[in-house]
Amino acid sequence: MVEDEVLNEEGNVEVSNAQDDEIPSNEGVELPGEEVKEKNRRGPTKMRRVAENPNEKVAVTFTDFGEHVGPGSVTLSSFLGPLVREHVPGRFNLQEEWHKAVIFKQLGSLWRAGKSRLVSQVRAAKTAAERLKLKPSNVPSIQMWNTWVRSKTTSSFTEISNRYRELRKNQIPHTTSRKGMIRLAYYMKKESRPEKVSWSKVWIAGHTHADGRPVKPQYAETIEQIQSLDSQMDSTSAADNIREDAVTKILGKDKPGRVRGFGRGITATKLAFLQSRDAKIADMASEIEELKGMVRELAGKKKTNGETETSETSAGFKEGVRVQILDWFESEDVVVGEGEFCSDEPMYKIGRVPIGPNAVAVIVKSALISEAFLWRPTTDVLSLEDAVGCKVAWPINKVVLDRNPLASQDVSMQHKEGETRRCKIYDWTSEEEEVIAEGLLCSSNSKEMVNNIPLGPNAVSIEVVKVFKDNAHLWRPTAEMYLIGDAINEKIA
Repeated sequence: MVEDEVLNEEGNVEVSNAQDDEIPSNEGVELPGEEVKEKNRRGPTKMRRVAENPNEKVAVTFTDFGEHVGPGSVTLSSFLGPLVREHVPGRFNLQEEWHKAVIFKQLGSLWRAGKSRLVSQVRAAKTAAERLKLKPSNVPSIQMWNTWVRSKTTSSFTEISNRYRELRKNQIPHTTSRKGMIRLAYYMKKESRPEKVSWSKVWIAGHTHADGRPVKPQYAETIEQIQSLDSQMDSTSAADNIREDAVTKILGKDKPGRVRGFGRGITATKLAFLQSRDAKIADMASEIEELKGMVRELAGKKKTNGETETSETSAGFKEGVRVQILDWFESEDVVVGEGEFCSDEPMYKIGRVPIGPNAVAVIVKSALISEAFLWRPTTDVLSLEDAVGCKVAWPINKVVLDRNPLASQDVSMQHKEGETRRCKIYDWTSEEEEVIAEGLLCSSNSKEMVNNIPLGPNAVSIEVVKVFKDNAHLWRPTAEMYLIGDAINEKIA
């Protein structure tokens, strides 16, 4: 909500609500032999309908430079005049604090402009009665008004005012009317490619008429020079550099704290930061699009080879087909049950535990040898017969469909019962004899519990004391231990 927070800059005199601040007065100017008829004027803007309903707010769009644009911007600009003059509590949908800061800067500018127009009318008036008629309704007393009038008609004030008027005559007027340079740039970028709209082009469009004529004939040569130089800089990086653009090269450097054509509050430092930020965002957006393209390309390849990569596994099985389950600790191929193949993905989980590499997940349909031990028993399920109807992990070389299983290796270890000795632990997933850890051999009793699971046949329990390869997979992982690096000083199978 924009409310009346404009401070008076003229001491104790409040003249922020000028009644006639749109058109300067022509009073006092007479032509010889001709009677002057007073012009019908539209009067000051009221915008009363905007403030009728406090629940209906006008949406206002802001640019990255902190200036408001769009249809709501026109209504807001029109409303700021009566707002600063009459202190009407209007309603606009301004979301951020910096939005309000921009508006109050514009309020201050409008207040000073209205006061300046009132001063012009006071100076043009010839009599005290004419000046008294110009008194705004919000000035409480005639004495206060007369005091302010005297301060604006002194010789010292007149001298300063005339000096600033002469300086203002040297400025090139614009042709944007109430649109302003910021809104002009906004609409130009909407109608064409934004990167093609340089601020030199915006400045030229704002100082020429619709048919290309310069705003005034005396500035035609200057504007032509800027157009010529800007056309040569279109393909260079200098076109986007406000310190090296065509307008700066012809008209000279900007005064500190402002940039031509950017409105209030924009400095060269702030603009450079915004341009750097936008360039970085553009690079990130380009990188994201490139990554999206790579993902689409990979997805296309995966879709093309879908049957091979999704249905077929590295073992040559399709999901849902029936397989034969071989005894995992026998060197010969002994069928102990039948099942249904599920997956051979290493991260496929059974009971929150990944099956790991060189393993498959199968659903046990029948047990041909009831006493056959599971490869990875649990506290509730120890034998293949107990696992009928359940999903279990099994060595990939001990599951057969229609091809011969891979040759298994005898990994049994001969040791004396109760003997404790230092041993080497090899990577069970690798064909090479790679030592991944060292440990203390504890037991080979098949009924001994390791992590609440019986050890089973042809297995030993080892206490890991030293690890050489942290990311090597455990033979029987648990929810807490999945890699050999997790099992340091722990007992494993």
